[in-house]
Amino acid sequence: MYKATVTSKGQLTVPKHVRDHLKLSTGDGLIFRILNDEVKIEKDYGVRKCCVCNGKGIVEYENLILKSCYFCDGTKEIEINKTAWELVASIQWRKYEIAASVLQHESDSCSFNFMQIPKVLLSSEKVPTDLLEQGADYIQMEFLKQFLPRSINNPDKFMIPSKIIVEEIEELLRLSASKSEVIGWFE
Repeated sequence: MYKATVTSKGQLTVPKHVRDHLKLSTGDGLIFRILNDEVKIEKDYGVRKCCVCNGKGIVEYENLILKSCYFCDGTKEIEINKTAWELVASIQWRKYEIAASVLQHESDSCSFNFMQIPKVLLSSEKVPTDLLEQGADYIQMEFLKQFLPRSINNPDKFMIPSKIIVEEIEELLRLSASKSEVIGWFE
């Protein structure tokens, strides 16, 4: 447990151990989440432009216009610090008539395979496949960030995977831009 004292101006100094743990630098923001009678403090990684609507809030695709984007629900942005599971849970599936599956095993008549990295599937009769693939790849990449082993020398990078793992990663992702981005993560 770490303590800090609030000054007369409402300021406090974040204890060094907490700053180091969150990798805080001067100017970084914090998010305070109130949970019943507790407050959770997180580093504010901010938001990024929605990968499906490109920050427009609406989706225009060939002859189809969705009044609001299924992935950001029209907000134009996605919180960067959301986990893959939080992203899956935050999408308004009923509103946009999208089915979501996160598979952790595959089976056929002969075998049962446990997957080290969950596989994301999105489907809809109303939303075009190309648009679903953009959202699915974003969520899939968040799962990869969670499950791939980090480099010991540089924790911001991932360990160089074997050829087999690279092939598995490429099977999980649909878009070539997503595959290229993920390959760039490795040390």
